[in-house]
Amino acid sequence: MKNYINKINIENFENSGFCVLDNYFSEDICHKLINQANYLVKSTNLQTRSLFLAHEGSVNQDDYFMESSEKIHIFFEEDAFNLNGELNQDILLSVNKIGHALHELDPIFREFSTGQNLHNIANKFGKIKNPIAVQSMYIFKQPKIGGEVTFHQDSTYIHTKPSSVLGFWWALEDTNKENGCLWVLPGGHKKYPLKSKFVRNPSGGMEYEVYNKDPWPKEQFIPLEVPKGTLVLLDGLLPHGSNHNYSKISRHAYSLHVIDRFLPYSRQNWLQRSPKMPFKGLI
Repeated sequence: MKNYINKINIENFENSGFCVLDNYFSEDICHKLINQANYLVKSTNLQTRSLFLAHEGSVNQDDYFMESSEKIHIFFEEDAFNLNGELNQDILLSVNKIGHALHELDPIFREFSTGQNLHNIANKFGKIKNPIAVQSMYIFKQPKIGGEVTFHQDSTYIHTKPSSVLGFWWALEDTNKENGCLWVLPGGHKKYPLKSKFVRNPSGGMEYEVYNKDPWPKEQFIPLEVPKGTLVLLDGLLPHGSNHNYSKISRHAYSLHVIDRFLPYSRQNWLQRSPKMPFKGLI
């Protein structure tokens, strides 16, 4: 495998809050993960379904969502169903994402979510001494209905003190502005402190604790149009997001989020594990 751990890449990540590592996955691996995701979708029970809303301020707090922290659950696009509750198109074109324990429970995804290479990247880029994986997501970004993911910081949803979140984001298909590529705010991880936290409400459910309502400067975001197989590293405080996919082409991606095992993990985080299924290291 190509040596991605070098001074130039690490300095780029530290200064910009992101780093683009090309050709991390081969085309065969991309196809393998896409095929496995499609298999999981076709095997799902339509009687148990949940919509995923990725807009700032939306709160996914049903049991199906909360239990996904240690399961493999399927989440549908907001526009996937008609008024009668029937799918508007084939199920493979209706799913928003799969989450959030793919990296542990599915053998195919587990193979590519662990290993010395990922451990070393987390250690050198994220300065994470003992990286553990806390969640994984397979994002479909469907043609025409692939929903917008508004600008956000990953540390809003997974917070440690201090912040240690590092996002691994793999493009499994070519990405561009038309099919909803990532947009990032270079250097935003240094300039902008955490804007909000998605926390458990003591009385039940979830809510956002908002510390700053000022919008990020939209004109300063840049698109990351990358080919399939690319790995994008994202600092947990870096503002990023993606637009609605209005094109006829999907934009499949796989993401993994890691933190430092030895830093305090907030009990307010939405994503909690039972003692029988603790977070695991990358090696």
